[in-house]
Amino acid sequence: MFLFDPDVLNPDKMAEEMMSALAIEMREVTEPDKLKPLFKTIAQGIIKHLKDNPGAFKCSGQVSGGSCTGQVVEVNTDGLEKGW
Repeated sequence: MFLFDPDVLNPDKMAEEMMSALAIEMREVTEPDKLKPLFKTIAQGIIKHLKDNPGAFKCSGQVSGGSCTGQVVEVNTDGLEKGW
């Protein structure tokens, strides 16, 4: 099961971050607000991809007293053009 915090993986917030990056990297875009729906759609696709491919993550965890804590220790970036 893939669980995520909707306050962190939120398509609207992700689109806002993309808009911020756009303003810095591509100042010549004259109507950036028209791109926000595109960025939101991309963010939704990213979240769906993460949900559908949990094997891309290597997680470590620790169980103590009946509770489990952990963190992602690696995200597989094999095949990405820039390796991010």
